[in-house]
Amino acid sequence: MLVARGAKPVSAPQTYDYGMRDFDILDPDGNQLVFGMGVSKTD
Repeated sequence: MLVARGAKPVSAPQTYDYGMRDFDILDPDGNQLVFGMGVSKTD
């Protein structure tokens, strides 16, 4: 949906060891936006 509105992906969603899942995009004006959320860590 974001890409359909002109956003360009910088990084795909990824889950990190420190308990975050996030991704980056560039909006049509070139601003970099980061969306993320906390997730349960799996050991």
